[in-house]
Amino acid sequence: MQEAWGIRGVVLRCVICAGIIISGYLPALAQSNGESEERRRAYLEEMHLLFPAENEWPDERNKWIRWLNETGELPPDFEAIKSIPFIPDPLRMENGEPVILAAEWPLRQEEIRKQMMQWLIGKVPEPPRNLRVKKETIRNENHITIHDIVLEFGPDHKATLSFEMILPKGEGPFPVFMTQDNHRRWALVAVSRGYAGVVYAGADSKDDTEAWLNVYPDYDWSLMARRAWGASRVLDYLETLDFIEQDKVALTGHSRNGKLSVIAGALDPRFGAIISSSSGAGGVNTFRFFSESEFAEGIEILTRRFPDWFHPRLRFFTGREDKLPIDTPNMVAAIAPAPFLYAVALNDNVESVWDIEHSWRSAKKVYDLLGAGDNIQLLYRPGTHETKARDIEEYLDWLDVQLNRKPLVGVVNDALYPAFQDWERTVPERLSPDDFPDKSPDDLLSDIAELDDFHQQWDNYSMDIRKRIRAGLGTAPPEATSFAGSYGSERGYISSMLSRRAPGSAYEGIGSLSLNFGNYIAGDIYYPEEAVERGDILPVIIWIHPISVSNGYRAGYRRGHPTTLALAAQGYAVFAFDQIGHGTRIEEASRFYERYPGWTLLGKMVHDIKQAVNALIYEPLTEYDEFGDTGFLDTGQIYLLGFAMGGRAALHAAALDERIAGVISIAGFTPMRLDTEEKHTGGLARWSKHYPLQPWLADFIGKEKHVPYDYHEVMAAVAPRKVSVITPKIDTQAVPEEVKNAVQQVRPVFERMGAGEHLRFKTAFDYNRFGPEMQQVLYDELRSMLIKPLEEVNPAEAPKEESLIAINGARLIDGLGGPPVDDAVVIVKNNRIIAAGSRYDIEIPADAERFDASGKTLIPGLIDAHFHSIMNNDLLSDYLQRGVTSLRDPGHPFSFYQSLNFTDKPLPRVFLTGAHLDGFPPVWPQQAVVVRDGAHARETVRKHVEEGGTGIKIYYRLPLEYYDDVTKTAREAGVPVMAHLELVDADDAIRAGVNGIEHVTSFGTALADTADAREFKNSVKNDDNARSDERYRLWSKIDLEHERVKEVIGLAIQNNVVFSPTLALFERREGEEGVEDYHVEGFRNMLKFTEMANRAGMKIVTGSHVYGIQHATFGWSYQREMEMLAEAGLSPLEVISSSTIQNARYLRSEQRIGSIENGKIADLVLVDGSPDMDIRNMYNITRVMLNGKWVK
Repeated sequence: MQEAWGIRGVVLRCVICAGIIISGYLPALAQSNGESEERRRAYLEEMHLLFPAENEWPDERNKWIRWLNETGELPPDFEAIKSIPFIPDPLRMENGEPVILAAEWPLRQEEIRKQMMQWLIGKVPEPPRNLRVKKETIRNENHITIHDIVLEFGPDHKATLSFEMILPKGEGPFPVFMTQDNHRRWALVAVSRGYAGVVYAGADSKDDTEAWLNVYPDYDWSLMARRAWGASRVLDYLETLDFIEQDKVALTGHSRNGKLSVIAGALDPRFGAIISSSSGAGGVNTFRFFSESEFAEGIEILTRRFPDWFHPRLRFFTGREDKLPIDTPNMVAAIAPAPFLYAVALNDNVESVWDIEHSWRSAKKVYDLLGAGDNIQLLYRPGTHETKARDIEEYLDWLDVQLNRKPLVGVVNDALYPAFQDWERTVPERLSPDDFPDKSPDDLLSDIAELDDFHQQWDNYSMDIRKRIRAGLGTAPPEATSFAGSYGSERGYISSMLSRRAPGSAYEGIGSLSLNFGNYIAGDIYYPEEAVERGDILPVIIWIHPISVSNGYRAGYRRGHPTTLALAAQGYAVFAFDQIGHGTRIEEASRFYERYPGWTLLGKMVHDIKQAVNALIYEPLTEYDEFGDTGFLDTGQIYLLGFAMGGRAALHAAALDERIAGVISIAGFTPMRLDTEEKHTGGLARWSKHYPLQPWLADFIGKEKHVPYDYHEVMAAVAPRKVSVITPKIDTQAVPEEVKNAVQQVRPVFERMGAGEHLRFKTAFDYNRFGPEMQQVLYDELRSMLIKPLEEVNPAEAPKEESLIAINGARLIDGLGGPPVDDAVVIVKNNRIIAAGSRYDIEIPADAERFDASGKTLIPGLIDAHFHSIMNNDLLSDYLQRGVTSLRDPGHPFSFYQSLNFTDKPLPRVFLTGAHLDGFPPVWPQQAVVVRDGAHARETVRKHVEEGGTGIKIYYRLPLEYYDDVTKTAREAGVPVMAHLELVDADDAIRAGVNGIEHVTSFGTALADTADAREFKNSVKNDDNARSDERYRLWSKIDLEHERVKEVIGLAIQNNVVFSPTLALFERREGEEGVEDYHVEGFRNMLKFTEMANRAGMKIVTGSHVYGIQHATFGWSYQREMEMLAEAGLSPLEVISSSTIQNARYLRSEQRIGSIENGKIADLVLVDGSPDMDIRNMYNITRVMLNGKWVK
């Protein structure tokens, strides 16, 4: 054997054996380094914040947390681990040594198995040497013999495994078709084809392997590992039978069973063939390129929904898949040279043709090395995840060929998805790096500086940018004008298959309209039916999806709501269609570079977006009866929204089409000229060789600075129209800091055009995914882009002289929900924040005034959503000293704040609504406008807004019939409507269009039993004062487990309603004077409801009410409300977000205040202690900055 290996092989074997030992103990070794362990603990804290809350599949998440607590294991030190941006090379050892000879493969194969057990499946026991039959019964059915067998093995023979062996007529020997219990009918098809069908208890329907956890307590093997290992135990027995062809035992499984079949084949070389049917993530699809960023079942979703399938350690690599030392194609490679079949459905949301073909090419390198290249093949079927008898017959056709039973032709498929090699083979002329100058990142700034007359010369400069962009998109074919029509629109059965227009009860009221446009492309327009019925004219968002091969524009796997439906529910018209190569257009892409050799896939996407704009704008769309009335589309407000790959396409399309009003790109790019091979992104190869979006970029690898254009120039070409760039903090496809710098590079262009506010950038505390967290960032950004920000009635005075302050050493909480940053620096220039982050990342200007905040926590200025006062500047000043830098009084007349004009004291920013709108008789006559009719309601709203109102308050006696007049008029004026309810149910108010619910008690009648609610309303109608006590009786009887509670919460979330509980106002405790049991129970239910609302995702904000707070010293009501929110289950960081950025969003002023971010106004609060650890530290306010000036 040593001679066969040769000297190189022996040395390699020694090196790798040592490498395996080291790799296997990597976590333990990392713990010995103190700095490394500190980073690892920080990673874990970050994961706890990033991963979904426990209300999303709570049992499963608890299992992962329990494992963390039991083992004390920490994530790897990702900073110390090398990034592997693409599939780890199966022919390269972990230490970098290449595998060149077939004789060297077994070492790499064994290394892969070690890596599987370390990172993916857990450690499995050695094969038992004491396996025996415990029980066997035999029966005959119509010339078929069925053996029911129970095996026993392991320590004291405590492990058992049952299976069924179904033998066809004849003496044998028979090839074997092995599968799991729930696929028994598959085995019957195989028996009819002359195979012995073996069905073992390793499936959800029957699983003997669960009991093995107690039999083998020293092994941390996962469910998939146990079931895979079980298949080998059946194989142990089959090898003892002379009527079985022992080298022709094929193992197959579908979905999760397909995963275990891959694992079994990788661990046990005795299997004669493996068929992996739609095994998806963790099977044949990669973790790297079938993740949440591709709308797929990524690591987070997989390990949360099915925590037992894989080892808990895998979950650490969520969002950092490039750090995973192994990937699933390596497991497939470990099966070589045994025949392997990728059985794939084109539109199955658990798999991706594009990703699978990368997996196939990667594993095939090993098969080719071993001279078995024809043993690994692809088989595609139409449809989604389900299988039919036809499919099983085709699996058997393939097996017949591989096992030399029948020489069939045309069983398998060639690669379907376009590849770099297709472009390389057909491109008529390539761009040469030598034809383009070396450009530095700041080239745009230097070029602009040389323009003598910017406004005259910019047009020519921008024309040159667009010329280079068009060259990068390739040569598009000629086109004629195309009008949209219904012929060719997506049929219902396809829509149903891809879950396009199946909104369900959560999205009742969302209409849709199907059309065909451009070069025969099907698309759909979604819209809020009620808004259209009201006659609203809606801005249009064209949704451009990421890589989402199987499902196209509707995410196959997601957290949160479908993008199209959620945006329509927000009040937009949404136009969506599949990009080429995705959804209904997979096969359209297969020969793209043969059909259009000078074009690019990105060029085609941009072309299709342009044609989508044509379809919206061209008059014939509104004339065709088949469309109905589409006059509700505001074609002057067409915006592009793109995520990941879609973000790249959106920016390019906006740069070349001035009809587009603005663009939002989320995780859309990283600067190309900086995207070198050594970056964790994979460099230019990602979008050229890996996904051939712009294949010509491959020729610029190593010469990146010669790329003809870059994304800062693309954004410049969009100016002065609106551009918003959002990048996640963690991104395997980009360098966030370089994205941020690219935006900064183009800012002078927007500023010179007088449109500096049209360029926006945000780093989201998230990884590259489009879940509820990123969706919320998007909704806020859309509102900022489309709705004019609201302003206070008393703008704070900015510093009169130039100032530059560096606050250093504090623990920074930015308000956005991310983890605190220790030893931070925040730099304030005049009244704006210009830098914020770790002191290691920020250079303090030499001329800055330094303020030492060591030992303190720096947070954004607090915002009070529910403040009440009458001509009391001293109270306002007290609130400012206690950290409240902005507040809104919902419902007091403007006259109550005339005192603002007669003081020089620094005061918080004051947002007003004007007198609340009430019915007759009014509850508070001096504070109310008593609405006479609908016209009076509309007139009052307009007058309030003209006088400076930034919201409208509805009080509880206003009849429901006037709500629509109020909300519609307020919506037209761009201000929110909030309501205090007693006689109108919250769900009715929400349906009528209110944006906020003030007081937890406002939900009471909607949650209570109908009879109880009626009794309460009658009491309040007769006596306003009755509500003070009766609300507790009502709440004490509410059943929070009732379905209507979930429905009301769901309705509020769907309609983006903000909830200001003012819990401190209603606090009642056992043993207090005058407090009865129903008071205590009622308040307990109020707390519980608030907790349920928060866990479900309702937006909660902090409001103090100021007066009537029994458990707070006067003036400290706000801090008491923060304590109550914490008691209601919000984490301290959530409470701080509710008190800052969430309130800023409620005020529609989040562009200016509410968080510590570059460009925001410097409203800051220093706290003694760590309020993220204990919210009671919010009583310890030491310094307050308002508008860049210390006021305390």
